[in-house]
Amino acid sequence: MLFPLTILSPSPWGFYISVLEPVRPELTNMVVHGWAPAGSSGRIPLAEENKPVRLADLPGHPLESGNFQIEDMWIVEKIQRNLHSSRFAVGPLARGDGAEGPLMHFQRNVRDIVGY
Repeated sequence: MLFPLTILSPSPWGFYISVLEPVRPELTNMVVHGWAPAGSSGRIPLAEENKPVRLADLPGHPLESGNFQIEDMWIVEKIQRNLHSSRFAVGPLARGDGAEGPLMHFQRNVRDIVGY
């Protein structure tokens, strides 16, 4: 991962660059640029290029998709939903040195750079 919002992903089938684009709180778009040889399993069919992926539009459960990015989307959406629960509380493992501090520092830096 490159700071602040770029992911480089080489694979046996091609090379991918993913750019995260914050839209608003709790909404981020991820644009994936991929290079793969014609006919390889890493190539996206032309009909699917530039088509947004929505979990509600998937034919099956996201965890059965075989796509780690779709699985991550599902996990993040579940976490966001749970943060709004009246039962949510910060747990003891999130407090103190070596816990969520580095993640909070990273997110503050991203927020400052993208202007939120």
